[in-house]
Amino acid sequence: MKELYAKLLGSFDTVTKNSFSARKLTAFTIVIMVVVAHVIWIKNSHLKSDFSLLPEILLIDYGMISVCLGLTTFENIKLKNEKKSTDNNTATNTP
Repeated sequence: MKELYAKLLGSFDTVTKNSFSARKLTAFTIVIMVVVAHVIWIKNSHLKSDFSLLPEILLIDYGMISVCLGLTTFENIKLKNEKKSTDNNTATNTP
C-alpha cells in the first residue's frame, strides 16, 4: 500500500521514474467519474421508476467506448506504418 501511495504521489513529479503515467491516471479518473455518474443516474431512475433514457445512455456509452478503442487502434496502425516506412528507408539507403 505504501508503494501505491509513493507511485501516486510520484506521478505529480516530472523527474521521478517510479510513477504512474499521466495517460493511465487520466483514464482511471474518467472511468471513476463515469461510474459515479451512472450509479447516481440508476439510483434516481430506480427511485422514480423511470428508465426511459436507458437506450440513450447505453448508446452514449457504446459510442464513447468505440471512439476510445478506435483512436487507440488508429494510433497503433499509424505508428506501425511509420516504423515500416522508416525501416524501408534505412534498408534502401544501406549499401
